[in-house]
Amino acid sequence: MNAGVGEAQSHGAVRGYIVNSFVEYLVDRVPDGRQRLEARPELWNALPLDGPKHCPAELFALALDAVASSEPDPEERFRLLVRCGEFAAQQSLNTFFRLLMKVMTAGLFVRKFPDMWRRDFLIGEGHARTLEKQRLEVTLEGVGQLEMLVPIGLGWMNLAFAGMGYDNARIRVLEPADGALSGHRIRYEVAWD
Repeated sequence: MNAGVGEAQSHGAVRGYIVNSFVEYLVDRVPDGRQRLEARPELWNALPLDGPKHCPAELFALALDAVASSEPDPEERFRLLVRCGEFAAQQSLNTFFRLLMKVMTAGLFVRKFPDMWRRDFLIGEGHARTLEKQRLEVTLEGVGQLEMLVPIGLGWMNLAFAGMGYDNARIRVLEPADGALSGHRIRYEVAWD
C-alpha cells in the first residue's frame, strides 16, 4: 500500500516511521488501543509500514484518529495528542537523530527545519524564523490534510528542543485558535531563557 513518491506528492504523504510511532503509542499507551487500530482496516492492513518510505497522509490521520477517539473530553484529547507527539519525538531521539539534536542550535534549527520538513512530509511547507535572540517561530503552511497536527507538533517540539539542550523552552500555539486540532496554517512560538 506504500505510495510511490509521485502519487504521494499529489495526495500528501508522510514517512512511514512517523505513522509507526503513532501506532506504537496507540497499542502501548492507549486503553483498547489494539482494538481501536483493528477497527481501522485501511491502517491495520497497511501495517507494518516501511519506515523510511513515504505512505499516504490518510494513514497519518487514521492513526491519530484512533488515538484521539479514546478520549471524549476535548481538553484531555488535546493533551493526549501532545503526549503522542512527545512519544514520536522520543522515538526519533532514540535513533541517529539524537546525535543531530545534540549539536543543533536554535539558529541551525531555523536554517534546517524546512529541509527536515521536506524530508519527512510530502505535503505543505515548514518554515522557521528567528524573532529575537531567544525566541523563534515555526510555521507550517498547507497542512490542513494533516488532521490533529497542532498538538502533535507541540509535543514533538517540546521534546526536540529539550533534546537540543533547551530544557526550559516554552512552546505555544499562535495559530489556529486555542484548542483547534488542525488548520491549513499552523504557527508555534518557541522561547527560552
